[in-house]
Amino acid sequence: LAQAAKQANVKGLVRVSAASSNARQIGSAEQFWGWYARYQGLGDEMTMAIMGATPSLILRPGGLDRGDEFRVNRPWERERGPGMPVLYVAQRAVADGLALVAGTGPRIVGHNEL
Repeated sequence: LAQAAKQANVKGLVRVSAASSNARQIGSAEQFWGWYARYQGLGDEMTMAIMGATPSLILRPGGLDRGDEFRVNRPWERERGPGMPVLYVAQRAVADGLALVAGTGPRIVGHNEL
């Protein structure tokens, strides 16, 4: 996505990642979420590298609330309780993306800043 954005000469790019994003994390059969964290982290790093000086924003929300329909099939979400509403993250991505074009360089926004 970052490569396509760069080729299209966009004014900025917003990526929604994950609070657990960590390119150095390693997963296993027992700890499969480690792979999720690793590839989110690699995606974040690659986005920043590709976008260079073009303003980019990476949002790293924690657990998301996708609504009751999805929660039914996700027992871990039922156990921990609802997370941050997906609609809120989407609204922040759009609002911050529009404001981003006035700024410079990459920025990462963690869960507590959202």
